[in-house]
Amino acid sequence: MRIPDNINKQHLLKAIQKIKSERVPKGADSQYYDVIFEDDLYRQS
Repeated sequence: MRIPDNINKQHLLKAIQKIKSERVPKGADSQYYDVIFEDDLYRQS
């Protein structure tokens, strides 16, 4: 599945920084995309 045009690299980097500092909010299940960045998987487990 292709990433939508309205999501760019800066959106992903900002989300990764937020997840690193705040963790994934409870109940924020991955619905459409999981991201691997610098060998780390960003998704709800």
